[in-house]
Amino acid sequence: MKKVTDMNRRRYGKILLSAGFILICLGLILLAVFQHEDRMAGKNAQLLHEELDRAIRTGQAQEEGYTINKELVASVGDYELLGILRVPSLELELPILADWSYELLSIAPCRYTGTVHDRDLILMGHNFDSHFTPLKKLTSGDEVLFTDCFNRTYTYQVELQEVLHKTELEALVSADYDLSLFTCTYGGENRAVIRCNMIK
Repeated sequence: MKKVTDMNRRRYGKILLSAGFILICLGLILLAVFQHEDRMAGKNAQLLHEELDRAIRTGQAQEEGYTINKELVASVGDYELLGILRVPSLELELPILADWSYELLSIAPCRYTGTVHDRDLILMGHNFDSHFTPLKKLTSGDEVLFTDCFNRTYTYQVELQEVLHKTELEALVSADYDLSLFTCTYGGENRAVIRCNMIK
């Protein structure tokens, strides 16, 4: 009887070791996939940033763009862009797509809702190192710049950071701030939100 119990223990031990090994391998595969997506998103955003920056500086965006709700939207390839977000303290520069979808978010950060003109702009980005993950390092008083396609730059100051549950959409959009930036926390249950107000 003892022999059978020992054999069962060894068998269960091997099964648990095998299951643990498989889970570790799956975790490493998922990490590799995420890192690949992050790298690709960074490359895509960089290419769009360069094209949009050139179009804004040369006036091409103003000549060829179109206006929606007093916001100029520029076309770069297959994408419609609203402007460029700059965070000097993080050495971060990102193009902002004019609309959002899960597919577009894998390219670059997007406008979720609002406008610069109405002082209620909300931008969203993936929790990628190449997109919005660095924003979590911002502190109160840091500057955030947004250059629109008219080549007008608006300067904002970080007021606070907050964490909202993913279901708290009303709290996300109803807060009285000129600019809000948000991304998922790890695990996706919450949203890390940076609130900013315009200073010039």
